[in-house]
Amino acid sequence: MEITLVAKKIFHSICDLAAPKYCFLCNKPIDNHFHLSYICPDCFYNLPSASDSNVIISRLLQSFSADDIGVSDIFSLFSLKDTDFLKIVHSLKYEGLYSIGFEFGLLLGQKIKEKNSTNYDYILPVPIHSAKKRERGYNQSLHIARGINSILKTEINEKLVIRGKYTQSQTLLTASQRKENVKDIYRANPTKFNLDNKTVLIVDDVFTTGSTINYLSLTLLNNGVKKVDAATIALA
Repeated sequence: MEITLVAKKIFHSICDLAAPKYCFLCNKPIDNHFHLSYICPDCFYNLPSASDSNVIISRLLQSFSADDIGVSDIFSLFSLKDTDFLKIVHSLKYEGLYSIGFEFGLLLGQKIKEKNSTNYDYILPVPIHSAKKRERGYNQSLHIARGINSILKTEINEKLVIRGKYTQSQTLLTASQRKENVKDIYRANPTKFNLDNKTVLIVDDVFTTGSTINYLSLTLLNNGVKKVDAATIALA
């Protein structure tokens, strides 16, 4: 873990003890009674909701044929369009504030529980390469998954699928480049885990083109999994 990341964690911990928390979006103090630590009630309730599952899945048709879509349902909390919510996602992903992921994972778990009757066998945080995990110090999707797990009470298993290839960040890539960047980078662990007729919920931070989630879904389905759904805290 880089020294700068450790320093940021220590700094934020000291700030939490010494002063009230401030909203990442408007910089106003957050009431201690509010259930979120990084966004105030006014900003939270003004965030635009993400589209329904069928609308999100239809976006996959821009990159994949109908026969090559592996995910059945996708649940997301907020749209990133015309908001500064990306600041919060960035802090979760790059600044070590993974408690953000857990808090929004709780909200995501509640949404899934309300809208879906599937009893999942496993929750799978999107795997990151070991080199990238060493650079960052953690997998942000795991912390979102832990929040979901607190609601759904479903086993988190990071090792159902192995990411065998280090790829460049998807952030600045086009849709076609994103698709090619994550193609054939996953392999399942069917000899270690029985995947036959299992149901799996994939968890990621942001749904953009959906290439990562879809290729991961296809990998699972090709190794015996019956159904794959996905969940993200934000929709780009």
